[in-house]
Amino acid sequence: MPNGHWLEFKNIESAIRPVAEELGRMPKQKELFDRGLSSVAYYVTNTHGGFDEVQRRMRLDGIRRQRPNGYWDDLEHVRAAVEPLAKRLGRMPSGKELGSNGNSTLARVIQAGPGGFEGMASRLGLAFIHARHPVSYLRDFANVERILAPIVRELGRMPTQSELIARNAGWLRSGMVKHHGGCDAVRRKLGLPEPKRRSPGHWENFSSVEVALRPVIAELGRMPTFTELRARGMWNVGNAVANRFGGIAAVAARLGIDGGTYRAKQGYWRDFPNIERTLIRAVETYGRMPPEEWLRANGLGTVVTAIHKYHGGFSAVAARLGYGPVTDDAIVSHADALAQIVPALGTDPTVLWPRMKRSWTTRDLDAAVATHATTGSLDAFRRLLDAPAVPSRD
Repeated sequence: MPNGHWLEFKNIESAIRPVAEELGRMPKQKELFDRGLSSVAYYVTNTHGGFDEVQRRMRLDGIRRQRPNGYWDDLEHVRAAVEPLAKRLGRMPSGKELGSNGNSTLARVIQAGPGGFEGMASRLGLAFIHARHPVSYLRDFANVERILAPIVRELGRMPTQSELIARNAGWLRSGMVKHHGGCDAVRRKLGLPEPKRRSPGHWENFSSVEVALRPVIAELGRMPTFTELRARGMWNVGNAVANRFGGIAAVAARLGIDGGTYRAKQGYWRDFPNIERTLIRAVETYGRMPPEEWLRANGLGTVVTAIHKYHGGFSAVAARLGYGPVTDDAIVSHADALAQIVPALGTDPTVLWPRMKRSWTTRDLDAAVATHATTGSLDAFRRLLDAPAVPSRD
């Protein structure tokens, strides 16, 4: 983000509002951290008066309400809070898992209640796995099947080892290995299809990484962090991003999206093809060569710095990419084609050349000449002549 971005309250509000809508309340500091918004949390606390003050200014007072005394004494309230997570896990969630999902108070109430978590699991009719001996619980294959069932329903297949780890269920994999011959043996026993095997070198192909990242980017509205990739079981994708494609910021730039504050691999922006790839995507979004301010506002400040530090500045880079203004040399390079075009237009070159130099980039001229060579069309040149005179950029 540009310097001073989070000093403006409207930017803080824009970042927090989607999270508040997702949670139904003002987010906590940890919830912002979990979503890669640690900078927002920092400025909320140190610049904008703290979470309560931001909540008040955003008019979220009525959303973040305290539950009345005795709320968790009602078993149906407990069931409503626990069941969504229990369905995903296939068992009674632990105190840590409840806390991570915004129910730390409920976790404390359950722990202090009759029978603790085991007693509550019994009252709710959920499987309970003791934290001290989860693998032993899986000797009975019926318990394995019961825990896997909701995960299989959600995924439509047997989960991978990475997906089990991402669900805090590495113990489930261990139990299957110890008591039932491993994950493949359990899959066959459950009658589930064999998973599709990726070809060797699958993650060496950037398009494979992009296909895997796009749904996560759509979900988050930005490039995910390594922590967020691991949380989704996408260890191989994270490894490819880190070890083959320059890291989070480099991949974000290559995809033309906000990469947050993550640093590209050292020396990445010295390589001009990386600059070119990023700017081409920016041009597709902006419509023309974007100004520095636009690039900084869209999370590409490091690209701006590299352009000036390593590649001769914006004018040099724009000219190198064909986005600089039309020069006399460019006109001379198309002399043969223009010798046919200008008479057909019936115009004076002293009118055409200045307008071309003021309004077109080298790419525009190249494209117009190529179109004429292919189709004989003069439309681009006629539009240039018909347009109002463009004031000098000087």
